[in-house]
Amino acid sequence: MYDHKEYVDGTHINDNPHTPTCPFCKGRLIATEIPDNWPISDDEILNVHQDVVEAFKEIHDLEDCYLNLKLETADFKVLVQYCWTCGWWRMLKRIRICAEEWQIWEFYFGCAGSLKNFDQSDIGMPLMETRDFIARNYVKRYTINPRLFENLVASVFKSLGYNTVVTGYTHDGGIDIVLTNSNNNTIGVQVTRSKRLVTVKQIREFVGSLSIAGIPKGVYVTASSFTSSAVKISGKLAFTTAPIRLINASTFYDALKIAQVNDKNHELLPFNIDNYRIPHINFYGWENPMNSL
Repeated sequence: MYDHKEYVDGTHINDNPHTPTCPFCKGRLIATEIPDNWPISDDEILNVHQDVVEAFKEIHDLEDCYLNLKLETADFKVLVQYCWTCGWWRMLKRIRICAEEWQIWEFYFGCAGSLKNFDQSDIGMPLMETRDFIARNYVKRYTINPRLFENLVASVFKSLGYNTVVTGYTHDGGIDIVLTNSNNNTIGVQVTRSKRLVTVKQIREFVGSLSIAGIPKGVYVTASSFTSSAVKISGKLAFTTAPIRLINASTFYDALKIAQVNDKNHELLPFNIDNYRIPHINFYGWENPMNSL
C-alpha cells in the first residue's frame, strides 16, 4: 500500500457502497474483484441483521418469513474500488442472502483507505504522494512548500506530454519551468502558489522575463486566479509575438486529475490487499432489502 494510506473501519467513512465516485475528489471508482480471504461468520451476519429487523418491525407490519434469513443461500463477492485520480480506495465484501420467502437482503462488510499525517511543507515528500494528496485535498494547495508546488506543476505538464525542466529556484528570472513539445517549441512557465489574484504588473514582468530569455510563449499557473485586468491584457497578448496562456486554480485542478489518470496502470491495482495486511473486516454500516417490502 502507499505509505500515506491505512485501512479503517468503513463506518468511519459513512459512504454509500453503491456510490461509484470518490468521496474526496469525486473521481470515478473502478471496481476489481479479488479473492475472498475474509470469512464472515453466521453470528456476525445475524447480529447485524437483528438490528435492522427491529427497525423494520417498528415501521412495517411484516411477517417473519420476509425477515428471517436462509443462511445457506448466502452469496459472497469481494471488490476493491480504487480512485485513479487521487488514490483513495475501499474494499467491500458484498453478501446477499434470501429470506424465507420472497425477500433478498444485501449486506456490506469492508474497510476504506484514509490519510496519515502529511507534512505539506517538506520539499522532500515523494512527488506522486504529493499529487495524490493535492488531488484529494485541493483546498490545501496553499500549504505545500512553494518549490514542491512548482515541481508538482512540472510533473503535470510532463504527464500531459511535455518535456519539462525546472529552473534554479533563486535565479529563475521569473521563469520557473521550461517546456518543449513534440514540435520542439519552447514555452516558459511562471508558477505562483499565493492566494492573491495575479495582477497586470505580474503578467507584464513575466512577459519581460520571456523576452530576455528569448522564449516566444508563456503559461502563467496560479493556485488562485487572475484580476480582470490581467485577463484582459492576456487577451491582447494573444495576437502578439508573446502570447501568454493563463491557468487558474480550477483549470489546473482539471489538468491534475487528467494527469493522475494518465500516469496510472488501470490494469493493476497499485497495491496488494490480502488477509495479512487486513486481517479482519467489519460491518460497513450498510444493509438493505434488494426488493420492495
